[in-house]
Amino acid sequence: ELPEDASGVLYSIGFVIATGCLHGCGIAIGLVHRWPVGRIVLRAAGAVVATGGCLFLWRAVA
Repeated sequence: ELPEDASGVLYSIGFVIATGCLHGCGIAIGLVHRWPVGRIVLRAAGAVVATGGCLFLWRAVA
């Protein structure tokens, strides 16, 4: 939700830019996945994200 004192135009521009960046990341992942080394890199990146998620969960529970 947009706060009352915030600019709707700037919010909309930021939303569009963020959406474009997410699409760009998805396209880049698809292109990297074509090469054997890219698949290894994507698996490593997935492992890093999963480890980070486990650490966040651990800190929230502990």
